[in-house]
Amino acid sequence: ARLDEAREGLRALNATVARFKAREDALLQRLAQADGEKGAMQAEREQLLSQLATLREKFSEVRNRVQGLEQQVRRLEGERDEARGGLRALEIEHEKLGRRVAETETQLMSRAAFEASLPAYEAMKKELDTVKAQATAQQGRMDAVHKELENARGAQAWQSNVARTLARHVTNLEKQFSPSKPPEAT
Repeated sequence: ARLDEAREGLRALNATVARFKAREDALLQRLAQADGEKGAMQAEREQLLSQLATLREKFSEVRNRVQGLEQQVRRLEGERDEARGGLRALEIEHEKLGRRVAETETQLMSRAAFEASLPAYEAMKKELDTVKAQATAQQGRMDAVHKELENARGAQAWQSNVARTLARHVTNLEKQFSPSKPPEAT
């Protein structure tokens, strides 16, 4: 009878050991699965961090382009202002010459005075035409600089929009995948 009791106890113990072994196998299987998920999440995190670094580089590149465009705009504005100053100086010279021509025409009312002053009058008239041509050329240069300035401003505005968009994406990715915060399970 004791032998039967011992055998019955041994069977119960073997059944308990088998249950524990099955639980251990299930736990090991779940642990392996969790390790696989952790590896996949880590790989995804590394990929997203790589994308974040790429976005940061692009953001830096765009920011540098925007700064370059801003410098170009300042340069073009300076050239435009310089061209305006030159145009204004030519306009003043044109006005002076116009007054001198008018005075000369008034003085040349008499035929004798006209014939005597004709070479000076023709020279002033030529000088006036030259100044007009210079003023027209200066106006053309100023118009070209103004158009280039407008194009640069348009490009600068576009680059600024791209930079702001990239900055928002970088900030969002940094918040989502910050090293101080463990990645969230999906």
